[in-house]
Amino acid sequence: ESGCGPSSRSALGDRRRRIAKEEMALALSEASGNVTRAASILGLKRTTLLYRMKRCGLDPRGGGER
Repeated sequence: ESGCGPSSRSALGDRRRRIAKEEMALALSEASGNVTRAASILGLKRTTLLYRMKRCGLDPRGGGER
């Protein structure tokens, strides 16, 4: 899975989580904070993006960290 979370604590796992978080933040920025459009950019369902954002600590209202 490419979302954030405590799956594995290896250097590669940490890198994958950081990249996933950066991609979500970038998609939200490109979509002007519109979660539905950001999900479309990433090829995800809206609910999947919201779930992954929550796991990564991203705020869906602003794209930043909580």
